[in-house]
Amino acid sequence: MKAIVNGKKINYSVAGQGKAVVLLGGEEQALAQENLLAESGYRVIVPDLSQTGESRDCSLAGKVVALMNYLGTGRAVVAASHFNAELVRTLIDRYPQRFADVVILDGSTEENTANLAARLHRLRGARQSGVRLSRVA
Repeated sequence: MKAIVNGKKINYSVAGQGKAVVLLGGEEQALAQENLLAESGYRVIVPDLSQTGESRDCSLAGKVVALMNYLGTGRAVVAASHFNAELVRTLIDRYPQRFADVVILDGSTEENTANLAARLHRLRGARQSGVRLSRVA
């Protein structure tokens, strides 16, 4: 799908319904996780930031949050590969109220998918009062 966010096009995909999870990672990894999480009761948002024409993390962070606004997403969990750690840091520094939790993914696609699903299921029943940084290996 495509959206016009802050005057620029951004491609994205959305799958499933439920608590929002924003996946920022490699395409192959995101697609594998998207399907599993959507089937597990989550609304999975995968923005394609490679085609936005932006390279600064603050610009990309603004686009992620603008896409969340466009989609009517409230607080979300953000999960990202370590390649996007600076973008995640910018997101939580600038928009802490928008993210219930952060998970940095460092394992293989299969390990990350399984660990992320397990972490989300643990978080499902817990009340989140603030952002917690987590590392999934």
